Amino acid sequence: MPISYLRINNYMRVENVEFDPKGGLNEITGSNGAGKTSTLSALATMGGKKEIAWKPIRDGAEEATIEIHVDGVGASTIRVIRKFWTDKNGKPAESLTVESADGARFPSPQNMMTGWLSAFTFDPLAFTRMEGKEQAEILKRFVPDFDFNAIDKKNREDFETRTDVNRSAKDLRARISGILVPADTPDEPIDESALVEELQSAGAHNADIEKRRANRQALQRDIDRRGEDIGRARAQVEELKQKIAAVEEGISADEGWISEQKGRLAKAGELPAPIDQSEITGKINAARAINAHVTRKIERADLIKKAEAAEANSAALTAAMDARKKEKAEAVRKAKMPVDGLEFGEDMVLFNGQPLDQASQAEKIRVSVAIAAAMSPKLKVAIIKDGSLLDKKSWALLEQFAIEHDLQVFVETVDSSRPTAIVIEDGSIRQEQALGAAE
Repeated sequence: MPISYLRINNYMRVENVEFDPKGGLNEITGSNGAGKTSTLSALATMGGKKEIAWKPIRDGAEEATIEIHVDGVGASTIRVIRKFWTDKNGKPAESLTVESADGARFPSPQNMMTGWLSAFTFDPLAFTRMEGKEQAEILKRFVPDFDFNAIDKKNREDFETRTDVNRSAKDLRARISGILVPADTPDEPIDESALVEELQSAGAHNADIEKRRANRQALQRDIDRRGEDIGRARAQVEELKQKIAAVEEGISADEGWISEQKGRLAKAGELPAPIDQSEITGKINAARAINAHVTRKIERADLIKKAEAAEANSAALTAAMDARKKEKAEAVRKAKMPVDGLEFGEDMVLFNGQPLDQASQAEKIRVSVAIAAAMSPKLKVAIIKDGSLLDKKSWALLEQFAIEHDLQVFVETVDSSRPTAIVIEDGSIRQEQALGAAE
């Protein structure tokens, strides 16, 4: 279905442009500010409201009108008219009408036009200059039964989770490397309480020895003192004869006690040797040092387990992301692309197995024109805004491929000298062209 007629009145810079587009290339040219961009913008508004200019009505005019005729819809011609005006409240207003040649109007005209003109937002020439990621994003529409957004969202979530997991694993490994444990460190700590109990028992034993030694020393002092008393008593015998009986009785009692105590001393035997506590203390200190190593060893083993778990989690996330990438690649592989040999990945579009940006200019143009035709299968129309960038060879290729795909292309250029170009001057078609068309 081609566009057979185009009329634009008072839209943006256009005052009046009216002509019958042809198949293949329709070149719109003129100097900057003449209205050629406004002409293509007016045509693009038919594809959807988002293409409408911020200020659609030409300065000094009260209403703007865009009208196209589409041939080949059934057996008749369809008229599409979009108007812009300011309502009585001073607010912008617009309407879209789609009607047959006999005046019958179609319901839901915007949905109808959006379906027909979906390619108006796609510029084949601009596509050849896009980054691979942008090109791939456009080609996703040719895989309609695959939810790229859901897959990408899940991969982004897993990527962020994996980043956190890897950071945790890295931190754990850093902590592990900072814990140094001697190679001969046992797995279980030494029972320090038993050694402390042994130390306490040795202390009690030694304290008892010291107490018994002090008792013996005190007893010996008593013996010595009593002996001294006997000496003094005997020296006083003469002077204390009147007390001899009492003193001798006391002497006898003391001698009996002394004899008994000497017997006890004789039977007591030698004191046992004291226990060397420094050896036990050394064992305790050694046990504490070993137990400190054991604690670090246990801590290190726990960190290793956590690090291994984090690394395993990271690997699982990576595998899930890779699986989704394979699923996406398989969906793309099975999809019907506009051109055989065209495929795309995350950030790259391939043509015949090679990156599209490495293809020849002819291949790039052929691919982009095929995409434009496939994006709007009913009304095969495309708009190119930077046609001046095409050299003669590329222009010829664009025209050839447009005709092959039955694609009607509107191309904007600056001051072209091609005789077939429609020249816009001051918002209208150049006068001699307009007169020629009228004749």
